[in-house]
Amino acid sequence: MELLNLSNNFLTGFDRIPPVLPWTNLLILDLRSSKLQGPLPVPSLSTIHYLVPNNYLLGEIPLWICNLQYLHILHLSDNELSGVLPRCSGNLSYLSVLDLQSNKIHGSIPKNFMNGTNLRMMDLSNNKLGGRIPRSLATYRMVEFLNLGNNQITDLFPAWLGTLPELLFLILRSNKLHGIFGEPENCALLTFLITGLLASFRRNTSGVGML
Repeated sequence: MELLNLSNNFLTGFDRIPPVLPWTNLLILDLRSSKLQGPLPVPSLSTIHYLVPNNYLLGEIPLWICNLQYLHILHLSDNELSGVLPRCSGNLSYLSVLDLQSNKIHGSIPKNFMNGTNLRMMDLSNNKLGGRIPRSLATYRMVEFLNLGNNQITDLFPAWLGTLPELLFLILRSNKLHGIFGEPENCALLTFLITGLLASFRRNTSGVGML
């Protein structure tokens, strides 16, 4: 089996802990809005779309996420996930969509968070992230949408993010940014938007909306 879609159901859990899925060739796992509880289910290493938002999943984001080397979309938003972000370093090089919004993730964004070579969207909003915005984000040259809003980030205004050539939407609202609001560098394509962008971006992001 390559695709499992059980989204929009009333499934509350799994028959084993940890919940290891048995399908070794699974490519797409869609368990959105299914009232699932407990830890994140462990998929096949071949998984390219991992979609489990809008559930009641608990615990930290496990390190096995970093081993999903073919992953294109990781969608874990609107759960009860806690702990800190894993340090995936050079892994996840195919990842294009990362959505971890509306959880309880704390700590800072690691300098070696992940390989952002192909990342187009990253949403870490509505968590409890603090510290500074790591300069390593400047290597995410393909990113179009970056949302770090509604956290506890304490930093100077990161004008250097304006060097990202494809960045269109940057949301940093409701943090603890300070200093001088500088003009972003190379900001011809950069638009600072405060609210209401996520829905419109998702409609134009291939993969998530069509599954």
